[in-house]
Amino acid sequence: MRYFMFDALAKTHGMAKTLGLFIALLICLFATTSYAEFEMTPGVDLSLEYDDNIYLDPDNEEDDVITTVTPNISMAWETSRLDVSLFASVSMEKYMDNTDEDRVGAGESEQASSLEALARLYRELFFLRVSDSYARVPIDEGGRGGESNRTVNLTDENTLQINPYLEFELMKNTQMQMGYTYENLWYKEDEGNSAESHLYSVSLTNELSPRASLVLSGSYEEYRPKNPSKVVVFDGGGTYEYDEENVNVELTYQVSERLQLQGSYGHSWLDYDVISNSDSSVWSAGADYEIASNYTVGTAYLRSYEVSVDDGPFESDRLSAYLEYDERFILNLSLFTDNRDYVENFREDDSYGGQLTGELPFNEKTGITGLFRYQNFDRSGFEAEEYDRYSTRFSFYYETRLGRISTGYIYNRNDSDLNSEDYTSNIGFINASLRF
Repeated sequence: MRYFMFDALAKTHGMAKTLGLFIALLICLFATTSYAEFEMTPGVDLSLEYDDNIYLDPDNEEDDVITTVTPNISMAWETSRLDVSLFASVSMEKYMDNTDEDRVGAGESEQASSLEALARLYRELFFLRVSDSYARVPIDEGGRGGESNRTVNLTDENTLQINPYLEFELMKNTQMQMGYTYENLWYKEDEGNSAESHLYSVSLTNELSPRASLVLSGSYEEYRPKNPSKVVVFDGGGTYEYDEENVNVELTYQVSERLQLQGSYGHSWLDYDVISNSDSSVWSAGADYEIASNYTVGTAYLRSYEVSVDDGPFESDRLSAYLEYDERFILNLSLFTDNRDYVENFREDDSYGGQLTGELPFNEKTGITGLFRYQNFDRSGFEAEEYDRYSTRFSFYYETRLGRISTGYIYNRNDSDLNSEDYTSNIGFINASLRF
């Protein structure tokens, strides 16, 4: 009986979205008109592409012309008791020859739909947060892919979260938060592990000084796949229920106006009924430093449990660093190294690489943008593979009163130790991003 209401209302993706919309409308009833700020901006993104290898195939390359229309709307609404932020978009893709690939659904990452609503139900004590996101994501992050890939190794993902919580001052400079979060995760493709989860959490935040804060937190999560495996699956295809416990301590220190340090340490336990349990220390460390008003550098390390789209949870060790320059032109360089050890099957992924992006304006209306991305990926265990993947993007843009129009070229290359996974693609495009 404990989850009867959620199970009944969230059996399908459509019902989950209906539940989110219903609660978002419900909390609007608590809004007052004593003050309100409202902004709404409609827009549309248009794209015409020629792709000479839409399926990223090594041999039988198939080309096509793809037209994409993505109408969207952004909205912000603030009252004394309710804050709402919304970006809604739907992507409509039309293929000239391969009409079976025509699609209506989530847009690319920069066009992902999102809803954030926060209601202050009782004074500054009892709150309700509702969020929903709808995005196009890779199924296997180590699988085929490339810049502007639209057809291969992708699925639509929707995540609904409902989070009532209490927040109050326990003692001077110490706040307590106690909450519950229901999450409904849905994937369009069968490869994705759609699931529900129930998270119970508590945290204490202490302002040690104007520059430093300490957070002690603990949580208990019940992760329930919608189609769980009841016995051990030896080929790596199982999807299992588990309970996860976390304890963590985090310290943030603002050393100066230009330097901030952050660190945390804790432990996580994954408790399974069907397969062996898993546990690990989890910790993070990071620093961001503003060298000057136009130069910023940073580095971060994170060790944690995360959940993949199709292969369950994995223990992740990720180190990253970045350098950003923003004055006469914009330049961002980021580097990373990542290790993933999967809990539910015999798989381990190691990767490293980086990305360089930039924008050079010629004047107030015209300029060029560029991107170069490289990744080395090595998968051991089931379906072992190692590859080097390169993507480049170059475009010329023109700013109009309604938005940016650009045209350019994209090149993708995958160089694998498996001949069946070698491929290239060339894409020419014209884009328009307009706001009204």
